[in-house]
Amino acid sequence: MVTTVMVKMKLNFWGLAATPVLLSMGVFGRIHGWPGNWLWMAVTSAIALIWQFGLPAFRQFWGKLARHSWLIIPGMMVMSLVLSFSAAGIGKVCHLLRFNANPTGNILQTQGLWQNIITLLQVAGQIVGEEIFTAAIALPVIYLVSRRLSSRTSWWISCLVSALIFGGIHLTTYNWDLYQCFVVIGLTRIPFNDAWRKTNSLWGGVIAHVLYDYLLLVKNLF
Repeated sequence: MVTTVMVKMKLNFWGLAATPVLLSMGVFGRIHGWPGNWLWMAVTSAIALIWQFGLPAFRQFWGKLARHSWLIIPGMMVMSLVLSFSAAGIGKVCHLLRFNANPTGNILQTQGLWQNIITLLQVAGQIVGEEIFTAAIALPVIYLVSRRLSSRTSWWISCLVSALIFGGIHLTTYNWDLYQCFVVIGLTRIPFNDAWRKTNSLWGGVIAHVLYDYLLLVKNLF
């Protein structure tokens, strides 16, 4: 998927210009609780990505998972956990991290079974939105930077840029804790990007991300 973006696809620069507005609408709708707020990022980010590369490319991004993805995806989830807990541990020791809890955990503790099922399905919808949101940033960066630099360098620059922005959209959720958002959550993001590359599909990142979040939230169900 990533190689195809670098070599075969064309970027629509009008779509690229519209991307900041579309992504901002999605984040704003989610943060401010617009109706169906858990879908806003998915919808606006999908429009941005389709406008950037076209509908056939968008469908290709969601293509069939590569062989052995059932091994790759859990590995990426574990890597995210290791990076997350390592960064959190360092931040705690250095007094850089307040470690604000995910508010969804508190919600799960106060609801009944069926309400929790609905909440977890909405979390999955939000994660799909976050993956498309990140792709709408990372893939154009890869396309543009690969014109001047190596594919490996382009990949890592796209990971860094998208991870920082991904961390930034969580600032209001985690009480503006800069270390938690830009370092802990930012590092957590990188293996999800790598899951796209290794599984050749955005589904790889979605599944790894859902498994990661559900694993962290499951303790709040009991």
